[in-house]
Amino acid sequence: MPRSLKFWANDSVVLPGYSMRVTRLQPRNFKQFLWVTCFLPILLWVNSAIAEPSWKLCPPQDFLVPETTVNSADQSTRISADDVTGRYDDAIQFQGNVILEQAGRQIEATDVTITKDKNIEARGGIRASDGKLDVRAAQAVFEEKNKLSHFTDVEYTYKPRHAYGKADEIKTVGNISTLKNSTYSTCPAKKNGWEIKARKITLDRDKGLGTAKNAVFRFKDIPFFYLPTVTFPISGERKTGFLFPQFGRGDPTGAELELPFYWNIAPQYDATITPRIMSKRGVMLQNEFRYLSARHKGSLQVNYLPNDNKTDEDRELFALHHAGKPGKKWQLNLDGSHVSDDDYLDDFGNSLRLGSISHLQRQADLRYSDRWFTFAALGRAYQTIDPNISDTDKPYRLLPQLDFRATLPKDFHGLALSLDSQYTRFSHSVNVNGDRLDIVPRLSWRKDAPAWFFQPAFSWHYTQYDLDNLDLERNLPVVSLDSGLFFERFTENDNIQTLEPRLFYLYAPLRQQDNIPLFDTSEPVFNFPSLFRENRFSGRDRVGDASQLTFALTSRHLDSNSGQENWRASIGQILYFKDREVSLNNTAPETDTRSSFAAELSYTPGTKWVARSTIVASEDLNETERFNLTLGYRGNNRRLANLEHIYRRDDLQQTGISFGWPLNQRWRLLGRWLYSHDESRDIDILGGLEYESCCWKARLVGQRYVTDDENEYNDNISLQLVFKGLASFGEGSQLLQERITGYETDDE
Repeated sequence: MPRSLKFWANDSVVLPGYSMRVTRLQPRNFKQFLWVTCFLPILLWVNSAIAEPSWKLCPPQDFLVPETTVNSADQSTRISADDVTGRYDDAIQFQGNVILEQAGRQIEATDVTITKDKNIEARGGIRASDGKLDVRAAQAVFEEKNKLSHFTDVEYTYKPRHAYGKADEIKTVGNISTLKNSTYSTCPAKKNGWEIKARKITLDRDKGLGTAKNAVFRFKDIPFFYLPTVTFPISGERKTGFLFPQFGRGDPTGAELELPFYWNIAPQYDATITPRIMSKRGVMLQNEFRYLSARHKGSLQVNYLPNDNKTDEDRELFALHHAGKPGKKWQLNLDGSHVSDDDYLDDFGNSLRLGSISHLQRQADLRYSDRWFTFAALGRAYQTIDPNISDTDKPYRLLPQLDFRATLPKDFHGLALSLDSQYTRFSHSVNVNGDRLDIVPRLSWRKDAPAWFFQPAFSWHYTQYDLDNLDLERNLPVVSLDSGLFFERFTENDNIQTLEPRLFYLYAPLRQQDNIPLFDTSEPVFNFPSLFRENRFSGRDRVGDASQLTFALTSRHLDSNSGQENWRASIGQILYFKDREVSLNNTAPETDTRSSFAAELSYTPGTKWVARSTIVASEDLNETERFNLTLGYRGNNRRLANLEHIYRRDDLQQTGISFGWPLNQRWRLLGRWLYSHDESRDIDILGGLEYESCCWKARLVGQRYVTDDENEYNDNISLQLVFKGLASFGEGSQLLQERITGYETDDE
């Protein structure tokens, strides 16, 4: 059984930032490893994120100067000292505990001299701050005319990025500081996390960008590589440049190296261009363009691999996502994907979710919304990428689909009138084609009281079909009557428990519909909400005949102080007065006089626990037909745990467990397990260990999941290093967020 041991970058370009990744190297990987490490020094880095990393594990940055409260607009100078000598028209010298405040700047020193031309010279125990850059130095000179400051023998912190470093000297002109023979890190002083050591570092606060020349990147006191030039963010703004490279190994692709380049085109546009070098496949170019404005946002992704080394064919992916408001009441959504072949996602994806996709949808949706009505025009098509799906089972294309819905205000004693209409043209390469017009006016009246409600409703379903060789028409009324009672009692602890019986009657006459094609209609899974549906089918090609009465009971437990619902339990059943003859595929009528029991249970005893369950049992309660259970825990310090169980009689039974549990303040254990009882095998296994310090984070994650070929597995193992402030965006842990419900990361 072939397996892949790989560290993956995400198959989609998501502006991954400085997430450094390594794979466990085998001897056959050694040449690729040498090539990668030799190539790294020529790269520029830049952070593409806007958000700020978390510094929650860092000690306070108060070793230099106290927080200054000097107003930068105040140009006056205030000085205090133990002794003052000199003349006003000449140099003035201040000695002993000198504190100088001027134009948003605070300076403390043993000895300060103000020269005749208003320059400031400071010596001995200097501590200076402008509110963002704090400095401790041996000597300093401030030239007022040139807006220049010069420090020697320096320690500094840059507060906006939680940065710390040392330098032989720092020269600042305006908002640009130049550091010689210096270091830069977001780690605390005297902590051996990561740092950049360079002959020259420039911090440009106007551009929000730091640049280091002739630099060495060190981690845990070990020099990793030499960098002729490296750029890094000193603000939350996005910057153009190379992102941290990503490399790994996978069975379908071989050794991999990704070299993402981030292009900050404009405040509202950006792009990421990523060469993805694969030893078994060749070089794929991955591109993502993003845009954002007051009315529109979206992305365009294009991946292209010319002449795949394995298949000798071009491979590509195209994806477009757009959401916009072309007018005050208009909304436009475009969403579509295309791949060159059925195996693209299997070969270049990295998850069970991608491998299980059967259809790629393409849809355009234009919508107008007014106070009382909405109009929508939609087009939808699919690319089927599962070769096991026959032509007849492929979905229809919808072009166009026009929807008009109107609802009059309920301003006449609860009377409501609505109209739901839709015109759709269905086309298919094999099955029957046709147009469908469906119009459903509905009249209802609702009366509410503190202890009861009553709502009758009447609707008329008119449907017209213009098929290839046949015209059809369907007319039928649907009548429903919904009613309920509300009872309350106080429990022993003065909370409230309710008892809410509900009756729902439905009548729809029989209309023969066997000759109507099934364009978009199916029978949804039976559950508790199904007890109150006016049509047991989804879609518009079938309207079920009905003469039935639903009995349901709900009980809720409410906190009398906060009104929070602690738990809710509901159960119900349908009593049929006649057989149901309308079916999807000309099957025999349903003759049962009672439906299965459907029940729901939710339990939320506070902010930490939540439990939800749905049950469908046979009409005599002797057998469970379907059962879903979800149990979740969200505790303090990022504790989380989930339990899921799914059961469908004679079809499916799976159990899933996932968790994220801190071992202490810095270490966290992560995991997920999905097991199929009916197949007696694992579907998805994931285990991880996460470590976080003040300025860096590491994740080790291993995964094993079923491939599209259900007799094989894929095995992945990855190590991710995140250097905060240098790696503040990164793709973070998208895999963990997909696999572990509730998992969150603060890498950004």
